Amino acid sequence: MSKIEQTFRASRGTLIAVFALTVVNLVLSIMNSDLHFLFSANLSLIALYSNSAWDWVTGDYVFSTVGIALAFLAALPYLALWFASAKNKMWIAVGLGYFVIDIIVFAVLLGRAWGAFETDISFIIELVFLGWILVSLVLGTKAWLDSKKLPPSEPPTPPQNHM
Repeated sequence: MSKIEQTFRASRGTLIAVFALTVVNLVLSIMNSDLHFLFSANLSLIALYSNSAWDWVTGDYVFSTVGIALAFLAALPYLALWFASAKNKMWIAVGLGYFVIDIIVFAVLLGRAWGAFETDISFIIELVFLGWILVSLVLGTKAWLDSKKLPPSEPPTPPQNHM
């Protein structure tokens, strides 16, 4: 397997890891668990917690159902892009774009709430995870672009029967 293909596969693995960690954290949050992984896609958690906050204000748990649905819906593109990128490598660039949107939303909300919490080690670790994922998806996109420059490989010739 070529270095380009290895890089691309690792980037695809990042997409499925983001989806899996996000779904596990959503389930743990819904169950009010004290246990959480240090990384989740932010759009999903924002959807879940913003609706949860609204529920607390109104006392109406219809919004929790909507929040849960929106949270899982926000995580679903990572799974869809993982499947799609197996057929067409271009989808890894779409995954990068979706992740960048996730980071921008996180940065905007973080900027607005900066004084509301202390910077602790878990926040620093999450930033490291965000950076690692971003680099992985950038490298996967670069691998896709590099693979387009390679000459097409010839399909293997079928074995011939000599009777």
